[in-house]
Amino acid sequence: MLEFTMSRVVLCICGVVLLGAVAIPFSGICSSNEDVRMTETADSIAEMIDSFYRSEADTMTLRGWDILPDAGCSMRAEGHVLILENNGKEYRSLIFCESEGFSLSYNGTVALERSDIGITAV
Repeated sequence: MLEFTMSRVVLCICGVVLLGAVAIPFSGICSSNEDVRMTETADSIAEMIDSFYRSEADTMTLRGWDILPDAGCSMRAEGHVLILENNGKEYRSLIFCESEGFSLSYNGTVALERSDIGITAV
């Protein structure tokens, strides 16, 4: 009877160890997926700004709730770098055109104007 009880205890301990071995890498995969999605979002926004600069349009209005993934995100552009911020992390992407510098929050809007040297916030 003692052997049966001990085998069940050892079986439960092995199950907990196996569960821990699977849970730790899985949590790393989930956080990595979030980082990949945020980097792709920053790249998409940068491509949108570059497309505007190459277009014939003179102004473009960006609304934060349309391009940012959630209310905790904000964006800023400085020179040739676009920075997307989310929960204290920064995701950077390069933009082709020179930017005078502007920022956008989730509930905000910004109007961009195209010029010969780059884009400026109006």
